[in-house]
Amino acid sequence: MKRFILFNLIAFTSFSGNAQQAAKVTNPNKPFYMRVGLGYGLAMSGNVGNGNGTIVTVANDETFKVQPYSYGAGLSGTLAVGYNVNKNLGVEMIATSTVAGKKYEYTSIYEFTSGGTTYAEKAVVTTYGNTLLLQPAIVVQSGGAKTNVYARMGVIVPIMNSLASDVDYSENMNNNVEKTTEEYSMYFSLGASGAVGASFNLSYNLRLYTELCLVSYSPYLAKGSRTSYTRNGVEYLSYLSLKDREIEFKKSGTITSSQDPDKPTVAQTQAIPFSNMGINAGIVIQL
Repeated sequence: MKRFILFNLIAFTSFSGNAQQAAKVTNPNKPFYMRVGLGYGLAMSGNVGNGNGTIVTVANDETFKVQPYSYGAGLSGTLAVGYNVNKNLGVEMIATSTVAGKKYEYTSIYEFTSGGTTYAEKAVVTTYGNTLLLQPAIVVQSGGAKTNVYARMGVIVPIMNSLASDVDYSENMNNNVEKTTEEYSMYFSLGASGAVGASFNLSYNLRLYTELCLVSYSPYLAKGSRTSYTRNGVEYLSYLSLKDREIEFKKSGTITSSQDPDKPTVAQTQAIPFSNMGINAGIVIQL
């Protein structure tokens, strides 16, 4: 009898210990979960345009330096809600937004000589973007309880994406200093996203995740407007014609040399790079 009691005591103790240990492991396959994280993206393209770089023109000789830029680069925040269809397949709805986007500075210097005197014009353009993107996605995962390795593929649907530029212009022929702020909107355009990563058990309802992610998204400029303009400290925006205050970017059409001053300027549109590659990390809360 003593041996029987001792055997049952050992068996019960062993079972209880295993149950307590198992209770500490999160089940990554509970149907619903929420994911919260921060990420940092790096630029993937380069252009000297109004992006990131310098261009200096002296006596018709041009010196330039191209540097990569992307208005989707910098610090971003992520909030996602997910549903596990089964152990190895899930779906997510992800919202990402700019937290501290990277600012880019483009400098243009033009020097020329007139009457034996050298003059210079300098423009410094600082541009930055803001985004709020939705990403419905499919998740393929290993389904491990302690370590869950996954890959995710999704479509980018923009809710808000815009650009803003601060322009500082100066020249020493007439000693003018001008400051301008411009804001730009984009045409609606879809993109694509992907990620590979892993989540690790912290407690029964909490996991830590880290991932390498890729965003491919380059919408076209739609409209632009000057929201402020000063010359030598005096406000001049109200004196500008509509043509000089607003611009419409077209995907097709005809641009004439003389445009109506009572209508926005018409220009050819161009794709703006928001693509980036970065690292995200955060927590997964099992619901």
